[in-house]
Amino acid sequence: MIYLVAFLALVCGVLAYLLVQKPKVVTEVREVEVVKEITRDVVREVERLVPAESRVWLDEDVEVRDRLLTAMESSAMRVAVEASTTTLALESPDLKGRIIGREGRNLKSFEQTTGVELVIDDAENMVTLSSFDPYRREIALLTLKALIKDGKIQPSKIEEAHQSAQKQVENSMFQAGEGAARKLDLSLPKPVLQTLGKLKFRTSFAQNVLDHSVETALFAAKIAEELGLDHVQAKRAALLHDIGKAVDAEGAHALTGMEFLADQGESELVLNAVGAHHHDIEPASPEARVVIIADILSASRPGARREAHDNYLQRLQAIESIANAEPGVERSFAVQAGRELRILIKADEATDEDMKKIVQRIGEKLRQSSDHQGQISITAIRESRFSETIKL
Repeated sequence: MIYLVAFLALVCGVLAYLLVQKPKVVTEVREVEVVKEITRDVVREVERLVPAESRVWLDEDVEVRDRLLTAMESSAMRVAVEASTTTLALESPDLKGRIIGREGRNLKSFEQTTGVELVIDDAENMVTLSSFDPYRREIALLTLKALIKDGKIQPSKIEEAHQSAQKQVENSMFQAGEGAARKLDLSLPKPVLQTLGKLKFRTSFAQNVLDHSVETALFAAKIAEELGLDHVQAKRAALLHDIGKAVDAEGAHALTGMEFLADQGESELVLNAVGAHHHDIEPASPEARVVIIADILSASRPGARREAHDNYLQRLQAIESIANAEPGVERSFAVQAGRELRILIKADEATDEDMKKIVQRIGEKLRQSSDHQGQISITAIRESRFSETIKL
């Protein structure tokens, strides 16, 4: 039965796509005729692939198809395509000059501290924050808002506001994880909620990973309930299936997620379902197979994902990873859609003479690893600071 449902789930994805694309693909065929035609194909494939002794016979209405489509229709989340820019409206045009600062000092300090490019153009009463990393961009936005509210925009204040914004975002991630669990009527440990909330700032093929996880859980619960399975466990496993993407560990995210959840005392059924959702291990229960199906349904729903956007993010992340791996580099930021790489050098580990060699080595590694043509401007920054409190 489960194999049949998996097969029908894939067919339903194609069916939904055809109906959505009707003006382009099915211009001369009525929807009911399309449904019947695909239904007949399903029945033929079932007769060909499923052994007779375990075959579930279906009429042309295909009850399973209807149930899956009902689950998709009732549970579909808003499709949010993540942009790489955020705009902030300003109350007064005079704020632009204060944000830039004398000789651009404030602007340089802001971009260096946050790793986000601040675009200040001729657009009236508006600035744009640009970064491929939504987490980094959110912190920069809160930093800028705090500076404007405080009225004192200067390098020392920028660093203070940035640290405060980081704490705010950490709190918002916990609230996001808590909200997702509450929506699904699930109880999760605090470490799991915090890690789950990090998915709010992760995307996969432009699909928000936390939204995808909640949608997958809704699909899994509905399908498991229709099949008479443990829908609570299926829902729990589906919500947590991508949590490994927020765990700081190497390896396949399904397995790192499974290991993280094992430390938090999750049940064997949930652990197996999480680890098996990309077939890194074999699914050991019907609920695990339901999670696989629900994950496919959410990911393949028309408009849910955009591969080009994800490839773009991966390319920028790869550029930063190459720079960060170089000895003497504190951190790096890829900006201008990957056309510029800004590197912060550890002042206590590298001299000014070393900076040129570091840039040359990083440039050579980028040339060897990149499949893209064009050029990248690499800027290295080495800064020494000394502060002392004087008692008067």
